[in-house]
Amino acid sequence: MRPTLVPLTPREEQVYRLIVDEGISRPDIAERLGCAKNTVGRHIGTILAKTGADSQLQMAVWHYTKTATSP
Repeated sequence: MRPTLVPLTPREEQVYRLIVDEGISRPDIAERLGCAKNTVGRHIGTILAKTGADSQLQMAVWHYTKTATSP
């Protein structure tokens, strides 16, 4: 659940979930997914552009606000 209709790629969805569900850092995401920190940074930049969020924090807050108010 995010404020966009633009679909995320499967990898972007993985990164998104690690941010909003687990709150882990870029280096930890990179280690978990077996990719470079710069690659994670590019994924995050794309996710922010697709969601319209200004930061990872704003993305996570929106996610939890939306899921808390959903029936």
